[in-house]
Amino acid sequence: MHLLYLLGHPIRWRIVEILASGEHTAGELCQAIVAERRVERTAVSYHLRVLTEAEIISARPSWSSIVYRMHPRLIGALSLITQGLIEKRDGARYDDIVLRDDVDTIHERLLRPDARLLDCWCIRKISVIRNI
Repeated sequence: MHLLYLLGHPIRWRIVEILASGEHTAGELCQAIVAERRVERTAVSYHLRVLTEAEIISARPSWSSIVYRMHPRLIGALSLITQGLIEKRDGARYDDIVLRDDVDTIHERLLRPDARLLDCWCIRKISVIRNI
């Protein structure tokens, strides 16, 4: 499966976030995610298996538990994907948004504060071109 598809699920992404801080046992991961996401332990176990089979995380036995860690190549793979997107965006001038219909209304709506945009990691430059 494609890496971004696998990481697109909120539980799998949370597992990777937790493992970014170091190794954790299955019990620790289940305890954290069950409390945060209000899901069953079986759901967490399923997502651990999916990530392990995709070699995004690795598992090793340790006494009576399984210890998980993030695969060392994961950060490199995400970095390559991100760099590829940046290069494509730069070439396409993706940050320039051109508005052609009812510019004043659209511009006013875009300038209105929106709580969803406060958490957005990206910043876009908005160009308004009249009468094109």
